[in-house]
Amino acid sequence: MNTIHDIDLAAKSFLGFVLKEGNRLEKREIQRITLTEFNTLLDVVRLAGFGDARRLIPRKPVQNSSIYHAKSMCPGKLVDEHGEEYYQATGWLDEMIRRVWDAHLHRISSTTTDEILKWIVSEIRRSRPLEPIQLTHDGHFLCELSPGERGQKGFLIDHSRDDHPTGAHIGIHQYCGGIISRRPATKECDSFVCAKCPMYGIFPKKLSRYGDFRDFFTKRVHAVQEEQRTFGNVLSK
Repeated sequence: MNTIHDIDLAAKSFLGFVLKEGNRLEKREIQRITLTEFNTLLDVVRLAGFGDARRLIPRKPVQNSSIYHAKSMCPGKLVDEHGEEYYQATGWLDEMIRRVWDAHLHRISSTTTDEILKWIVSEIRRSRPLEPIQLTHDGHFLCELSPGERGQKGFLIDHSRDDHPTGAHIGIHQYCGGIISRRPATKECDSFVCAKCPMYGIFPKKLSRYGDFRDFFTKRVHAVQEEQRTFGNVLSK
């Protein structure tokens, strides 16, 4: 579920929920939502890139979570597949609800319902993180740096894209969690090095954007896999 059609439908359902329940959410009068409303919120959150969100726990009068403050309109807190609070997803959802409601009441500026809907769609797309880049045939992936490491604060933030340039710190090593740095290696090549594990690789110095990395390493991974299949066929004869 990540097509343009899916995002448009989810955005419309989300807008409908906020317009219907915004007043009660603002007064913190909602402690339970219907299954349909739950699915609406979960769809929007997952389409925005928080794919590990699993459940929305209804809020109580007193919450220990740092997300629950006086201005919170989120009807609960999201938890991940391990049952842990999904802080970034909850914060994103709360911010989206509050901004849509404020726009509807013209607290921000004079906006129409269609303009609010377009903003929701654009924000869902903007919130999706960089698609991980496979660096090796055995499953090492490069993910974008965390918001804090990119110097961003808050919940509605920009993410790296394929046409964005890489820096000295390229990204995060998926699963390992180490920062992957770019270092000079030879006259024509640079290397990537993980700060937490021995992962290391060489690539042409001319690669400057994430899309360049994706194209180059996708071809390299496919070439290695093809070599392994060919070698396996030879051995089986």
